[in-house]
Amino acid sequence: MDTKGIFQSAMLSEASYADFDGIDLTKDDDVKTALTKQPTILGIPDPFADPVFTESQAQDFVDHWKVISHQPNTVSGFSATLFESKDNSGQFSLAIRGTEGFFSMDTVADLFGVALQGVARTQALTSG
Repeated sequence: MDTKGIFQSAMLSEASYADFDGIDLTKDDDVKTALTKQPTILGIPDPFADPVFTESQAQDFVDHWKVISHQPNTVSGFSATLFESKDNSGQFSLAIRGTEGFFSMDTVADLFGVALQGVARTQALTSG
């Protein structure tokens, strides 16, 4: 993978942390707002987290990618987003979000699933 491919993968990975729930995924302005919004914990702004992208990064992202589908956090903390390249129609990328912040359902899955059972069983079952 070349430098450009690594950069695109990093941008898609970061974009998977945006909260696209409830927005019109076909509107670039709505996607940009989601990418630049202050993250929250249980609906309260997280003072320790920065927005996913700056305004210029968000603009660059929507110039080259569109959000096709988004699975918001499930009860187990699973979340994934499917993106399609605007530069290469038909090129899709699935980004599965990692653990969010400390106080999240992901933490519960990590602590009680992985630490005690060796696998986040609930996340694995709800991801399919």
